[in-house]
Amino acid sequence: MLDVTRAYGLNFLVPAADRGVGRALREAGEFARPELELILAACDGDLLDVGANIGAIALPFAAQRPQARVVAVEAHRKIAHILAANALSNHLMNVEVFNVAAGEAAGTVEVPMPPLGDLENAGAASLYDKHAVTERVRMAPLDELAPPACRFVKVDVEGFEPRVLQGATRLLNEVRPVWLVEAARDRPNAVAKTRAILEAAGYGLWWFFSPFVTGRPAKPAFDERPLRGDVSFLACDGAPPWPMNPVAGDAWPQDVADFPYLARYGFTSARLG
Repeated sequence: MLDVTRAYGLNFLVPAADRGVGRALREAGEFARPELELILAACDGDLLDVGANIGAIALPFAAQRPQARVVAVEAHRKIAHILAANALSNHLMNVEVFNVAAGEAAGTVEVPMPPLGDLENAGAASLYDKHAVTERVRMAPLDELAPPACRFVKVDVEGFEPRVLQGATRLLNEVRPVWLVEAARDRPNAVAKTRAILEAAGYGLWWFFSPFVTGRPAKPAFDERPLRGDVSFLACDGAPPWPMNPVAGDAWPQDVADFPYLARYGFTSARLG
C-alpha cells in the first residue's frame, strides 16, 4: 500500500498506487521543482501550504529553511497521516500538520476519502467529487491556521480555492503574504472567483506554471510525456521574483514559452495540456 522513496535528500512514504506526486518522486526524484524553488526565492518567513499532500513542497522547504515555521494543511485523513510521518521521519520539527479542510468559516465538510490503494492521483482529489465515499472533516478558516510570520501561502485544493480565500480576510488585507493559488482551466468558475478575490485585495497577478517533472529531472532516465503540471496565479505586491507575464484580460497561457523562467529547467516550447 505504501512505498518508500528518496528525493531532495529526504525520505518519503508515498501511496504505492499514486501516479501523480508519488510517481514523480519515485521515478524522477522530484515533484514540481520550479514551484518549490519559487517559494524558496519569494518566502523570507513562514510558509502555509494548503493542500500539502504528502509534503513534496512543504518538507523540502522546511529542510532548507530550518528557522521557518511550516504549517501544512491536508484534508484527506490518511494522506495527512503520511505527511506527518514524513515530517517526523526526516526530523523536520518545524513542520506542523493540520488534518483539516481550509474554508470560509469554522465547521465541518464532507471530504472524499477513497482507500489508499485506490488513489491513483491523490493530488487531484476534489472536495466537489460527488461520487466518492466521504468522511466528515473539521473545516477552519486560514486566518486561524496561518503561522505568525506567514510570508507565503500555497493553495492547491482542486476547485475549493475561492472558499479557502473567503476564510483569509486578515491574511489578504493585513498580513499580505505572497500567494500561489492553482488556476485550473477546467474549473472556470473557481478561477474567476479566485481572481476576483485576489484583485479586490489589491494584489498584482502573474501567470505561473510548474511542470510536475522538469526537463532536467534529478533522475535523468525519467521521461515525462505528455507534459503535465499546474497553472497558478502568483499574487504579490510589486514585481515577482522571476520574469513572469501578468494576468490580463481573458487570455490564457498556451505554451511553456509563455513562462520565461522555464528555460532554466530545460523547456523552450511545449503546448500546455
